[in-house]
Amino acid sequence: MTQAALKMKAARDANDREAMLFAVRINWRLWTIIQAELLDPQCTVPMDLRTNVLSLAQFVDKHSVETIGKPSPKRLDVLIAINRELAGGLFTTPQPDVHEAADASPSPNQEASEASPGGPARYRSRSRDAESAGEPLRIST
Repeated sequence: MTQAALKMKAARDANDREAMLFAVRINWRLWTIIQAELLDPQCTVPMDLRTNVLSLAQFVDKHSVETIGKPSPKRLDVLIAINRELAGGLFTTPQPDVHEAADASPSPNQEASEASPGGPARYRSRSRDAESAGEPLRIST
């Protein structure tokens, strides 16, 4: 997501029509992969989240087609913002439910992991750990 947003931003800033088309097509492919994964019957993502992301993907599809038809730097802003917001949300540490926090008393190991950089290990994703290690973010299919 972030890499696609960076490609679109670079193309927008350069006002390079061919680079804009290339970046939008790459972004569109990324969103097509996301849609396919979310529509897979084996998908374990909660249904409400799947529905929301699929709705967003439908908007990205429509906007991508419009942008490919009439490329302009301004049209890329929406796609860049969507990718950045979604990517930012993927790296957000979820807050425990108030009831869950009240019911659970932390073990010594849990307290130690929560004191580690990056917060509790149970909330850190492999992608976030890879990013902090300097590895590029990859989407597997």
